[in-house]
Amino acid sequence: MMAHDDVRYIHGPLISTEDPLAHIELLRIFGMTTVGDLHRDADSCSRLWGTRGCEVREVMLNTPGTPYGARLLVFDPGSRKLVRDPNRGFDADAPKVVDFYVPDLEAACARVEAAGWCIREPVAAYELPEGRFQEAHIWGPDHVVYALITGPAAFFARFATITDRVFSEPQSLSGPVSQLEPSVRFFEEGLGLQTVYRYGIADDSFRRLVGAKRPQFSLRAVNVGLTTQQPYIALIDYGLPAGSAASLQGDARPPHRGLLGATVVAEGLTAMLQRLQRAGGQIVAPAYHADIPGLGRCLAAGVSAPNGGWYQLLQVA
Repeated sequence: MMAHDDVRYIHGPLISTEDPLAHIELLRIFGMTTVGDLHRDADSCSRLWGTRGCEVREVMLNTPGTPYGARLLVFDPGSRKLVRDPNRGFDADAPKVVDFYVPDLEAACARVEAAGWCIREPVAAYELPEGRFQEAHIWGPDHVVYALITGPAAFFARFATITDRVFSEPQSLSGPVSQLEPSVRFFEEGLGLQTVYRYGIADDSFRRLVGAKRPQFSLRAVNVGLTTQQPYIALIDYGLPAGSAASLQGDARPPHRGLLGATVVAEGLTAMLQRLQRAGGQIVAPAYHADIPGLGRCLAAGVSAPNGGWYQLLQVA
């Protein structure tokens, strides 16, 4: 499938939180810096995020040397609804994990633990055709999962922009889905992304890492993006028996707390919204001009995707 020229890049995760200081502290450990901070009144919040009666504080962070990072949303009044349950990490149809490449997993984990955060046991170790990989998870504030992944340096030279620091930029945004191929079609046909990598894992340590109780476990994943060296979306099928995982479809939306989705910087927003609807997306916040911290004046729209994610599209003026 030929990619459209409309998407410029995926900026990184959209995170709704009641504790922005905790997230900022953790994201700074990962090397990010704050590049914008803005308060939005209830009317503007409603138009931009599809909420009712909420104001919002928006904080943008970036990984220095890249346009990639994370955005924090602090709604007031906030929601008690959390997107994810840490005891059910295998539930589908909502974003789950922000992935970072770490050249030295031991050093990265030590830095995180020195700041008071816990590495969730076990650390998974698994084989892919390119070599041996290890993956550690941190369940951060609002049940957002951060993954630290290490493996062959030659592989990650093609799969990350920052490879010479303790942590890369946000490398990918992943989550399990109930139906893999419809989600892939949405991103390919709607956003014009392409499949940049496919892989599979059938490993017991990884099964335990994600909290799947049943021994039947055979992960399939499709990564969709512009290239492997920009942040991309990872769509995952855990291969669990029917009925063993709940669907969280509709839970990852403002003002609910947790990992909601991602920011996508694009051109040709009007035509893109039409394609996204034809590909199975739902427009949940129609196009609206707004000032976006760190980017300036933008035309913005919110789209709910078949993988359960909430994506804000930004066309920079």
